[in-house]
Amino acid sequence: MAAPGPLSQGPDGHLRLQVKVVPGAAHDAVAGTLGSRLKVRVCAPPSAGAANAALLALLAGRLGLCRGDLDLVAGHGSPLKTLAIRRCGLQHAQRALGLA
Repeated sequence: MAAPGPLSQGPDGHLRLQVKVVPGAAHDAVAGTLGSRLKVRVCAPPSAGAANAALLALLAGRLGLCRGDLDLVAGHGSPLKTLAIRRCGLQHAQRALGLA
C-alpha cells in the first residue's frame, strides 16, 4: 500500500498540507516530496518566525492565493509542519504544487 500524500481534505473542509521545511537554503523552492510530506526550501533562517513566514508566502504564491488563506496549524517550532489551506480545490493544489 502506498503512503498517503502530503495533501488531504481536512474535516473542516479546508485542505491540509504536510510539509518538511528546510530553512537557510540558497533559494526558495518546492523540492518535491519526502515520504508523506512536501519538501520546501526557504532562504529565511529558522528564527523569529522568519522561515514560517517565508514558507507561507511561497506556498500562497504557488497556489495563487492570499497569504491569509494559509494557516500554520501545527509545527511552529519544528521543520515538520501542517498547514490549513482555504479557498483552494484539491486538484488545483496538486497541480500547483507539483503533486499531480
